[in-house]
Amino acid sequence: MARTPVNNIKTLSAIQSCSVQAQAADFTFAACDHVNGNVLTITGKELLLVKNNGGSPATITITAKTDIYGRGGSIASYSVGASKTSIFGPFAVEAWAQSAAGDLFIDGSAADIQLFVIRFP
Repeated sequence: MARTPVNNIKTLSAIQSCSVQAQAADFTFAACDHVNGNVLTITGKELLLVKNNGGSPATITITAKTDIYGRGGSIASYSVGASKTSIFGPFAVEAWAQSAAGDLFIDGSAADIQLFVIRFP
């Protein structure tokens, strides 16, 4: 089965005007696909916010690429507390991308997990 893309990405500008339009800094979390997993195309400038809306802990796994020495630094079954938000990243492409396209694999254990990405310029 195909992974679900994470498309709710907010790019922060390096140059801000003196006034920020109303709601320009607002963002919305998107539901994690706990059945098929999610995929995010990374550039190395992303932070991943993981929110657990549930009443009990749930886990998130972010899969790293195995390096030339056979090492992998995946974040495996990280427990996000009930009603808590965790932050991960940035993700270096050479260490985390599962493909030449820059795919980062994200797997949540429950439907209560939600995702949001902040991308820096």
